[in-house]
Amino acid sequence: MSLERAVADIKRFSQKEFSVEISFTNPDGDENVSVKGFSSKHHFSISPDTGLPVNSKNAHISVVESVLKDAGYTTRNADNEIALKNHLVSFADASGSTYSFLIDDAMPSETFGLIVCTLGKYING
Repeated sequence: MSLERAVADIKRFSQKEFSVEISFTNPDGDENVSVKGFSSKHHFSISPDTGLPVNSKNAHISVVESVLKDAGYTTRNADNEIALKNHLVSFADASGSTYSFLIDDAMPSETFGLIVCTLGKYING
């Protein structure tokens, strides 16, 4: 299997039935798109003080960079680095309720084109 095939497969899988609509808005509010990707919102985290599991809201998303770029969304800064920190994202969970978060960190795979974003400040809850 070639790398090109793997990249194409990741893009194709991220647009199928397991994906959700994720809205992105940049910090200036002048770019807003809705694309498909993967989301996870759960209530599990590890306490940094004790190292023990705690019931804490935790969420992340995964989106293919080319899908964002194809939608006209700016993903990189002038230094050609992924720059999505503090962008607003919204998506519906399994209950159908929509939630909004700020992106804390974006961890791109420069090999496969998939960006995993950890979500921080919970905007509406």
